[in-house]
Amino acid sequence: MNSSFSQDLICLKEVHNIFEAEIIKAKLKQAGIKVFLKKEAIRELYGLTMNGLGRIEVMVNAKDLKKAKAILEKQG
Repeated sequence: MNSSFSQDLICLKEVHNIFEAEIIKAKLKQAGIKVFLKKEAIRELYGLTMNGLGRIEVMVNAKDLKKAKAILEKQG
């Protein structure tokens, strides 16, 4: 990951399902938007996904935020 991308990351959406996160990632990548999934370690270690634990943040570059939101809204 290049430094300009990693410095300007912003959370587009927070989900609790890895499958949903991967679908969002695929849609955005298809549109040419770089995506990073930020996962809590507790999810990987213990599989916890309740009460906010185990959340997955779909991160995009700040400059792509508006376009990414439009893509997700269009998808329903």
